[in-house]
Parts: sequence; C-alpha cells; structure tokens
Amino acid sequence: MTPIQKNGVKKTPELLGVFIFIGKALNHVFG
Repeated sequence: MTPIQKNGVKKTPELLGVFIFIGKALNHVFG
C-alpha cells in the first residue's frame, strides 16, 4: 500500500471496511 492509503486506514478504518464490503457485494453481483 502507498503511504496515503496507510494513513487513510489509520484515520478511517470503518470507512475502509465499508468500501471492502461494497466491493465484495459488487463482485458477487456482477462477477
């Protein structure tokens, strides 16, 4: 990961979790 992504993870772990959840859902629906 880039330093920016690492900082984002430290600041907003909940938001990251939401993006992962959405990504998995979309992958399940469209994949």
